Amino acid sequence: MEITVGITGASGAIYAHRTLVHLAASDTVERINLILSDSARTVAMVELGFDFRSCDEKRINEWIGLPADSKIIRLHRLDNMAATPSSGSHLQAGMIVVPCSMGTLGAIASGAGTNLIHRAADVTLKEGRKLVLVPRETPYNAIHIENMLKLSRAGARILPASPWFLSPAADDRRTCRSSMFSDSRSVRDSAFERDTMERGYKQYEGLEACTARPVDRQKWRAVAR
Repeated sequence: MEITVGITGASGAIYAHRTLVHLAASDTVERINLILSDSARTVAMVELGFDFRSCDEKRINEWIGLPADSKIIRLHRLDNMAATPSSGSHLQAGMIVVPCSMGTLGAIASGAGTNLIHRAADVTLKEGRKLVLVPRETPYNAIHIENMLKLSRAGARILPASPWFLSPAADDRRTCRSSMFSDSRSVRDSAFERDTMERGYKQYEGLEACTARPVDRQKWRAVAR
């Protein structure tokens, strides 16, 4: 399947990186249309030390660990309103914006987009496809909350970048949360899922030892999904 990923200038470039890694590793994803805002390039350089100033598809492949000649990533310019993600007649599964700045979220909510990320998200909604927005902001003000409610009612899935704490390692928490973004697009990496579930079981088995309460693995698996 084909999916679009938009990366904006909100803090949390690591979530974008891990999401791309999981999507690229999935057997079901054949093409990722990638759109980066100018601010996203700056934030990624500051937070991750990766230079996007002369970014191309080979550099993106290097960033997420793909072979240099991999064709899964298709990089689109932010100002290219003629790119395939801007057209409703171009079939794809949906779109993830990760992380999603409040400015981008507001533009999508208003329907008055000015760049390809805004337009692609608008097309995703109007075509009834799945749109996942990953805001990385705190605290929220009333405008942020109203915009998220408006988009939720329009069919978007709002998934704040709030790490879970079933694993004590920060790296695991980021990885697991990024997998949830992918799962929201019905993309699942079975090997990663098994590893994540086993970590969860170990955490819950430790709880079982302390509380003398049995752990229902099937119930845990359903909840973790």
